Amino acid sequence: MSHPYWIEPQRVTLPYEFTTVVGGHPLIAQILYQRGITEPRAAQEFLNSDFYQPADPLELPDLEQAVNTLRHAKKAGWRICVWGDFDVDGQTSTTLLVDALRQLDYDVFYYIPERAGESHGLNTGGIQTVIQEQHADLILTCDCGVSNLEEVAYAYELGAKVIVTDHHELLPELPACEAVVNPQRLPETHPLRVLCGVGVAYMVVKVLYEMEGRHTKSDQWLDLVALGTIADVAVLQHDNRYLVQKGLPQLMYQPRPGLAAIFEVGGITPSELLETEIVGFGLGPRLNAVGRLDHAKDAVELLLAKDEMVTRRMAMDLEVYNEQRKQYCDEVEEDAERILRYQPQLLDEPALVLSGTNWHPGVIGIVASRLVERYNKATILISTSPEEGVGRASARSVEGLHLQNAIFKHQDLLLGGGGHAMAAGFAIQTERIPEFRRAFQQTVIETQQDDALNGAIAIEGWVTLPEITADFIRDLYRLAPFGAGNPKPVLGSQNVRLTNVRAIGANRDHTRLVIVDSQGQKITGLWWRKSSTDIPDYPVDVAFTVNLNEFRGSSTPQIILRDVRPYYATPVVANTPPLVAKNDIQVIDYRHDPHRLERIHQLATEHGDRLQIWAEGTSAKAIDKAVSRAYLKPSPKLVIASAPAAPDILNQILHRVSPEQIFVITTEEVQQTPTDVIKAVAGAVKTVLAQSSGQTTWAELAGAVGQRAFTVKHALDVLVEMGKLSYTQEGNRVRIKPQPANVAPKADQEALKALLQETAAYQRYFNRVNLTELIQ
Repeated sequence: MSHPYWIEPQRVTLPYEFTTVVGGHPLIAQILYQRGITEPRAAQEFLNSDFYQPADPLELPDLEQAVNTLRHAKKAGWRICVWGDFDVDGQTSTTLLVDALRQLDYDVFYYIPERAGESHGLNTGGIQTVIQEQHADLILTCDCGVSNLEEVAYAYELGAKVIVTDHHELLPELPACEAVVNPQRLPETHPLRVLCGVGVAYMVVKVLYEMEGRHTKSDQWLDLVALGTIADVAVLQHDNRYLVQKGLPQLMYQPRPGLAAIFEVGGITPSELLETEIVGFGLGPRLNAVGRLDHAKDAVELLLAKDEMVTRRMAMDLEVYNEQRKQYCDEVEEDAERILRYQPQLLDEPALVLSGTNWHPGVIGIVASRLVERYNKATILISTSPEEGVGRASARSVEGLHLQNAIFKHQDLLLGGGGHAMAAGFAIQTERIPEFRRAFQQTVIETQQDDALNGAIAIEGWVTLPEITADFIRDLYRLAPFGAGNPKPVLGSQNVRLTNVRAIGANRDHTRLVIVDSQGQKITGLWWRKSSTDIPDYPVDVAFTVNLNEFRGSSTPQIILRDVRPYYATPVVANTPPLVAKNDIQVIDYRHDPHRLERIHQLATEHGDRLQIWAEGTSAKAIDKAVSRAYLKPSPKLVIASAPAAPDILNQILHRVSPEQIFVITTEEVQQTPTDVIKAVAGAVKTVLAQSSGQTTWAELAGAVGQRAFTVKHALDVLVEMGKLSYTQEGNRVRIKPQPANVAPKADQEALKALLQETAAYQRYFNRVNLTELIQ
């Protein structure tokens, strides 16, 4: 099993006023503070939408001009076409605008392009249809249009006017039209900048209704705003969070007829603690399915419909589409995994670019997201058509890689497309896919931000299993709604075992299990998209989110596993107090100095006994007077010549030496394999047997090979299993004997490999991070 790097929660002393305002379990205030919400007033606004003051919609550029044009259109008797998009953001935007304009007696109809034949945004064929055949005088776009300069100009040539409302990234030039309402035109820190398409549409309607003297009537569409915002994975901060907080209760408990029908037919039960999950995994996929497999106008008609019989029939059709969507997803995912099994070298590339003949283009984006989650690599899936000689691609990214920029750096190889930082789509001639793959991979290598912490899991608090009660979970959910920009808190528990493991799901690709601590306390857990055959049988630390399993009126705590790592038993790990900041420590950065050894020699000569040099493993071999962690002592100056294997080792070193000045002179560490470490530990054991009659400590052994103590213990267990030696331990002390053990422990080389991957990730991080911030 491979494990991403775990970022431990910081220990922070919180101001009394802040904790008092937040209230509840202390962890709530801790999480808010760690996420940058450090002022009492900001915490109030975050937790309670009644305290939040939303921004003025008129701060959106061109919004007032757009509303004035709409009011003029009504007086002039213009026929308006709302031009939408086929995803849920586009569907809800279209529904909102059409319903709002109809209630004001506008002459309005809508047009949504067909995903397969027309793709996203405006197109000349559709424009010709709505103007010349359906007699539109004004095209009002939603969730699209900002990149369609030529198409907008074409609409004007045919005698219509255009208002663009969109949220996608801007081109250097805006369309020449009546108004371009796009939050990307605002400064990056503006609270409206994060609006998605339906949020922008709502702002237009809100101001329009206010100018018409119907100030509160626009609230009736907040359910659509919440639905579209969550489904589009928009950042749930600032006004987006406020709008979703206001809209979710309406969406869950007073749903419009079409959504009520989806709840009923889909067997979806509204839940206060699972609101965003219900939207993201219940409503969203069903509405998206019809846009992916047929035509999104069916979803808009459902959202607009009032008749119960009609909505139920349409919801049943959506359920059929959703089942088909699941089948197509499974087929594409199976094909993609088959490619990776037969060409495992593709997993060594910085990104995945896979293609398949006639993969359903409507689902490849979903499968790309699954592969990103599984392999932590930006992923592009391309569905190719031999008849057309064209591939249609969907791409999903990881943090640190702006996907649109990386892809469209090579737009000379493409036939067109669009997107944003985390998702994109494009078309390409099939024969150019290999060339694009090579070029894109090189761009990822050149542009992706430091990957040491890509896929890292940030633990926001350690809890014991008895602490995970229903009341605790309800308190934690005061931080909801969760989503992009406000993820569910990831918690951790230590020294547990995973038992009662069984596969669940139609394809048996999920796992249900029971987590048990050392005292026998139990809690049920789920691990989505995790094979039941890949569950460790040794003590582990677990990273997870929590929720309540509500069934027949009872609420039972359960955890959703994110990752596990081997448990590092207490005798193996030195227990050090939390590092206290010393603001007067001077940190001098000589990392990657090409004259590293000469620099160390110069410092040793200059400072003499006032300086200690800490180096371990291979880094220590060429350095005179290098000292490992077990032999450090207080000193005013310290050279760090090895990248620490883990943050707790850095903590130990700084506490033991308590330096006033630190020189960091590290170089890139070569990631060691299990074989490398086992050989190094065998060499250290040989020295211990020869010089100390087999008596040593975990710290001495770990320092000799430059690894964590628990990593050394795993390597030592391998040597015991091989019949090379035996050992006993008491606390931190170890006694090694050259005779084989009577009963050898079962060594876990997979766990050893995972530990080494964690160490390599931290060492890469250490060699790139801002050292002053890290050490202070």
